[in-house]
Order: sequence, then C-alpha cells, then structure tokens
Amino acid sequence: MKREKLYLILIVVATVFLLSMGSTALGGNPPPASPIITGPEYWGVLVINCLNNTVTLRVKRVVDCEVETQALTLIWPSAVCPLTESAIINNWFAASIFGQTGNPIITKVKNFKPDPDPASPNIFSADVQIRFCTNCP
Repeated sequence: MKREKLYLILIVVATVFLLSMGSTALGGNPPPASPIITGPEYWGVLVINCLNNTVTLRVKRVVDCEVETQALTLIWPSAVCPLTESAIINNWFAASIFGQTGNPIITKVKNFKPDPDPASPNIFSADVQIRFCTNCP
C-alpha cells in the first residue's frame, strides 16, 4: 500500500510540474450569482492537496462502449482549505473537458474524505459530478 501511495504522489508531482509549465488555468473559482449550467454530466475523481494548493481532476465518459478519460491538474486557492464537502460544490475551473463548451463546474459531491494517512492531513478526495457553466468568466 505504501509503494502505491508513493507512486501516486510521484505521478501527481510530475503531472503538476509538467502542467504548470504550460497551464494558466485556475481552479476553485466561485460561480456567478446565477450560473447557467448546461451540457452533459460527467463523473470524476477530485484530489485536492492543500499543502501545495493543487487539484487533480480525472474525468471519465463512455463513447461507443469505449471509456475515455481526461486528467487536469490545476491550482486550488488556499483560502478554501481546510475543506468541507460544501466548499467544493459549485466551484468551476478555467479549463476544457472533452472539448465541451463552457467551464467545468462541480454540481454534486459524493464520498468526500480526507486522506487517512496522518502524515498528509491536508489532502482530500471526492467523487464529483461535472457539468458546464456558460457564464463563468
């Protein structure tokens, strides 16, 4: 289990490094007062690391019996940490998922939990439903 966790941490750190070189997307942005939410629903896994203010989002969809995935690593504002489940809902990301129009916005959260390892108390994960906000800046 520890080896798997080490590999996961190394992959996340490498992904953050590579994406930070070319990505200007910000995550964890609150929506406008009346967001216009459209588009399909996707489910993904969200991992938020409050120690380095990053969020990793891995979204899945099924197209013609084939599972497609897309992963994003974005910046999460430190003001939102430590987290609660309600702090995640309605946050949007300046990014593109599967070429959909609008910014991805979190509309539902399930299985929210902190990392059980006492050495990493500021890492949280959850299953999230993603839709798209057409009037999120």
